Amino acid sequence: MSVVHVRYNGESKDIEFVDLFPEEKYEALGIPGNVPPTAATIGTGIVRTALAQYFDVGLGEFSDYVVEPHDNGNMTVRPKATFG
Repeated sequence: MSVVHVRYNGESKDIEFVDLFPEEKYEALGIPGNVPPTAATIGTGIVRTALAQYFDVGLGEFSDYVVEPHDNGNMTVRPKATFG
């Protein structure tokens, strides 16, 4: 089962795709109903919107987050790294 690994609010959490992108929310998120989302096919905007809904926060919370799809089907979402 594919997961989205999220680093948010100082914590790490793994959320299964089926929990973050439930079929009943496909239309509201802009996901075609006949194509289950994968790390390779889902857009960053959809990921950010789904996370904001999941954590019950405004979309702005994730606007600067980096969304990294992985070849294994998983995804990492994290704040931008700052150096210096």
